[in-house]
Amino acid sequence: MIALILSAALAATSCDAPSGAEAILDDAGSRVVFLGETHGFRESPEFTQSMICLALSRGESVTLGLEQSASEQPRLERYLASDGSGAAVSALVDGSEFWDGQDGRASQAMLALIEWAREKIQAGADLQLVALDIDPEVDVDIADFTAFPDQRDRAMLRRIRQTHTGERYFVLVGNVHSRLTPLEYDGGRLETIGSLGDGADEFVSVRMMPGAGTAWNCSGSIDDYTCGLNERAGIGIAGAPRLMDETDVSELGLPEVFGDAYTHYVFLGDINASMPVVSADPEN
Repeated sequence: MIALILSAALAATSCDAPSGAEAILDDAGSRVVFLGETHGFRESPEFTQSMICLALSRGESVTLGLEQSASEQPRLERYLASDGSGAAVSALVDGSEFWDGQDGRASQAMLALIEWAREKIQAGADLQLVALDIDPEVDVDIADFTAFPDQRDRAMLRRIRQTHTGERYFVLVGNVHSRLTPLEYDGGRLETIGSLGDGADEFVSVRMMPGAGTAWNCSGSIDDYTCGLNERAGIGIAGAPRLMDETDVSELGLPEVFGDAYTHYVFLGDINASMPVVSADPEN
């Protein structure tokens, strides 16, 4: 027993995982693990990397689902099989609708996560990456943009179920998509991957909670928004990154705010913006 505890502690340290992160893997079992992020800062992809590292250190086969159109899958696979050179990066991002995006998903930190995965795969790790988001040419039965954004969650749920074989499966998505319950708001109800699926019977949902700092992301409405560098005030707690305990969760009133939308909360500490891989300014 002592040897197992020491082994887990060493794995968490070598993977630079937040305190308590192993408990998420133990709790999940064979369920899919959502890693719900706010886009646009380094710490979300870095936390995702640490969770994959922990799972691999336990000898698990790991799949990472990404909030990218399934149309990006061939580019992604070519990059993972490449030498990671500048030319390979150009082949991944040039002409890509995803990598041209400015909403914080197509960040330098995301590219760094994919590069880390490439190195791990080529070193023999049992790791796969899957682009999950809607591809209108393939998902023609649900590609109804009058139902935006629900149809994206339907496509991602279907793709998760098509590619989940019972092994460890992480899904890095925005923290609305990762909810286990619908998002109710004035005048509407937004279904999510988890609410369209079987909720907590099928998924574990981790909401990443950022501290103070900066992020590159968008604000506004679906029809009227701007993207850029934004300051974040934090959530009212401090200290090292960690799986938030009952005291943290209770003091912040998270059950009252989110209900049963998430099963775990992870505090990321202070955050640092990660800029888009492709600049919106052609001069930069």
